[in-house]
Amino acid sequence: MERFRIFERINILGCGVAHDLNNLLEQIVISVSVLRSITPADDRKAQKLIAIIESSAHRAGEVMKKIATNSAYVIDEPQPLHFDQIIRDIERAVSSTFPKEIQVDTDIEPSLWQTTGSPIDIYQALINLCINARDAMPDGGKLSISVKNTILDDDRRETQQSRMNGKRYVCIRVADTGVGIEQKQLQYVFEPYYTSKKAGKGNGLGLFNVRHTVESYGGFITVESSPGQGTVFYLYFPITNTTKYNQEG
Repeated sequence: MERFRIFERINILGCGVAHDLNNLLEQIVISVSVLRSITPADDRKAQKLIAIIESSAHRAGEVMKKIATNSAYVIDEPQPLHFDQIIRDIERAVSSTFPKEIQVDTDIEPSLWQTTGSPIDIYQALINLCINARDAMPDGGKLSISVKNTILDDDRRETQQSRMNGKRYVCIRVADTGVGIEQKQLQYVFEPYYTSKKAGKGNGLGLFNVRHTVESYGGFITVESSPGQGTVFYLYFPITNTTKYNQEG
């Protein structure tokens, strides 16, 4: 019941600002079109940044549309997920916008099992984790994102998930070499409105939303961290079948 009230409060607050934000996003998209037209076509770096801004604005518009219809927590119609493409999109966005002191590495298993969900939801969840990683590495560091097929019986980290042993998942690992999280805080990181960031640097809903997204598709998320040793998040998405799809080149 308490969680329902939290969802309701978030939706009510969100609906109040969604329309205004949509108007602002439309102005951004229009401005990007003008900017592209006056930017030399051979300026590849500028054109790449323009494309990222435009793509991010469109994704934000989709999120605002969900909030505006008071359905921020209604699951989109699931569709086959191609994590390789999602990760590549994130790598391009992060590499172009994060400080150059942050190294970004990705590792995608060649043939992943099929799973379903909303690409926009998954993209936003992973971007949230990447932003947290960036904030945890103010002096630079390494952000690693990997995707692999996982059978929980073979993964020692998940022996505690005995009720799920033997099930197959696609696992996304997001790791940073940042400041880390104290053990006493780990149990609270997914709670709504909880944040360890300084005032004005976070609203405490990022990891809460990430967990909700993963659980919405029947998966779960775990975290490992210690002060000075960085943080690792594991996102497990249940597969729809064991047929592996060929990734795009």
